[in-house]
Amino acid sequence: MNERLVAIFLILFTLVLMVLSVAKRNIVPSPDWLEPDWIEVEPKLEPELPKPEEKFIPEFENHPAVRNVTNLGKVLSDIEGHMPEGHIYKDEDKITWGHETTHGINSNLRMKFSMRTTSLGEVQLLGTWIDDIHGHKVFKSYARINGFYVLEDRAVIINEPDTTVGTVAELVPRSLRGGVYKLYMIDQAKSWNDTPLYIFDEWTAYTNGSEVRLDLGIKERSETILYMLEFNVYALCLAQACKTEDIQFKNYLKWNIERSMKLYLDSKEKLGNADKHDAYLETMRIGTDAEVFRTSARDYLGVDWTKKVLGF
Repeated sequence: MNERLVAIFLILFTLVLMVLSVAKRNIVPSPDWLEPDWIEVEPKLEPELPKPEEKFIPEFENHPAVRNVTNLGKVLSDIEGHMPEGHIYKDEDKITWGHETTHGINSNLRMKFSMRTTSLGEVQLLGTWIDDIHGHKVFKSYARINGFYVLEDRAVIINEPDTTVGTVAELVPRSLRGGVYKLYMIDQAKSWNDTPLYIFDEWTAYTNGSEVRLDLGIKERSETILYMLEFNVYALCLAQACKTEDIQFKNYLKWNIERSMKLYLDSKEKLGNADKHDAYLETMRIGTDAEVFRTSARDYLGVDWTKKVLGF
C-alpha cells in the first residue's frame, strides 16, 4: 500500500514539474523587467522622396480669339486670331507680323483694364492713344496697369511698379547694352518713361516673335532671339530698380525668362546661327561690370533659380 502511494506521489510530482517547465518556456518577459541597455532599437528611416520641381507661373487671364485663323502656322495664326481682320499691325515679314500684332493685342488689354465706371454710371477710359515707333496707334494706360499676350488665349495683367524706364536704363551694365538698348531704353523713354512695364511689352513681343520664327522654321532673322535675350537683362534691371514684391510681377519675370531661354536653346538646335546669342549670354554670366546686376538677380529671384536658368 505504501509503495503504491509513493509511486502515485512520484508520478504526480513529475507531472507538476513538466507543467511548470512548459509554462516557463511560454512566459514572455515584460520589457519593464529588462535593463535599458539590453534593448537595441534600430531607427526607422522613412524613404526620402524627391522634392517636386517648383513652378513659377503667373495668374493667366483668359483672352479668347476674335476669329479663327489656321493658315499661318500655329503661333502666328494664334496671334493673328486675336485681332480683327484688316488690323494695322500686319507685316509682310511674318516675325515682324507676330511682334507688332502682339503690341496691338497688348494695347487692347491695357484699354480693357483701364475702363472705370463713375458714380453716375458713366464709363471712363483712363489713358490716351499715342504713336509707337512704327507709327501705329497704341493705347497708353493711366490706370497703372499693363497687359501682355503670351499665346494660347492667355494674358498676364500686372500693376505698374514704382520706377521709370530712365531709372532702369541707368542700371543696365554697359557691356550688356545691346543693339536695341538706345531705341527702347533711351529714345522710347520719351513716351513711356512713366510706364516701366513698357519694357515687358517689348520683351513679350520679341518672345512671341521668336516663337513665330521657331514654329515656321525661319533660319534668317536670328537677331530676334538676340533682342529677346537683351530684354531678359532689361527686365531683370527693371526688377532691380523697383524691388517689387508683387507676386504676379515676379512670377511673370521668372516664367518668361524660362520661356525665352528654352526658345533660345531650341532655336539654336533647330535653326543654328547662335554665335552672337552665346557671346551675349557669356558676357551676362561673367562680365566684370555686370557683377552688381548678377548679385541683384540672385537676391531677387534666388541663387538656385538663377544658377539653373541663367547660369550664374
